[in-house]
Amino acid sequence: KAQAAAAKAGAVSTKKAAVKAEDLTAKRRLYMKKAVAHAKAHKAEAKRVEAMRATALKEGNFFAEPGAKVAFVMRIRGINDVAPKPRKILQLLRLRQIHNGVFVALNKAT
Repeated sequence: KAQAAAAKAGAVSTKKAAVKAEDLTAKRRLYMKKAVAHAKAHKAEAKRVEAMRATALKEGNFFAEPGAKVAFVMRIRGINDVAPKPRKILQLLRLRQIHNGVFVALNKAT
């Protein structure tokens, strides 16, 4: 009786392991598909910027390179002798302790 129960439990765990492995394989395929799509989009964007640079050069215009979209802001100074406005900005950026850092999306407001 105990052997039958053990065999049944082993079959169930084997089935669960197979399903889990299948799920992991499907996820891995999805991640790979997304990575390939991302690399393709990145390459297309680089090609587009290069074409715009060449067009501007050919026409005698200037081309402003696209800038960074994210900045890492780190607090390197304590609370002493910091004016109220910069102190409030540090609070809004969640930089309450020295040597803390946050990523900030760059736009016209920042």
